[in-house]
Amino acid sequence: MPKVYLDTGTKSESIRYETIEISGKFVQFYDDLGEALYRVGSACAMHLIYWMANNMGKYNQILMNKNRRSDFITACISSGGKRYSDETVKSAMRSLLNNKLVISMNSKGKRESLYFVNPYYFWKTGSQKDRTESIKGFIYKLNENEGN
Repeated sequence: MPKVYLDTGTKSESIRYETIEISGKFVQFYDDLGEALYRVGSACAMHLIYWMANNMGKYNQILMNKNRRSDFITACISSGGKRYSDETVKSAMRSLLNNKLVISMNSKGKRESLYFVNPYYFWKTGSQKDRTESIKGFIYKLNENEGN
């Protein structure tokens, strides 16, 4: 985590700087997210999408295989939350897919686990121009998936 040094304005005999650690990691959430979350209808799906958003890579891609589902379950338990089963997490993933919060980047017939978190609701890296291009790509992939 990068360290930022700030003058906190504390009065003392000598100049003193306090170290304040600020996380450089963030995810932007956009306005229509609340409505989309109401549609998913399960606590597990809501926890999963937030976890995915915080753990996705550049351009909102995330691998969600059995190991990653296990990482999610462990994160829920360690934060004092509910212990979800793998089947519950799979069901939550289907709900996210059905509600277009996430789309599969997998080719038909292949058992890969690459997903794309909808940049209309979440954005992690890059500029607004990158986000706009990513939304266009999301729509293209969504139409491609529905056409097959």
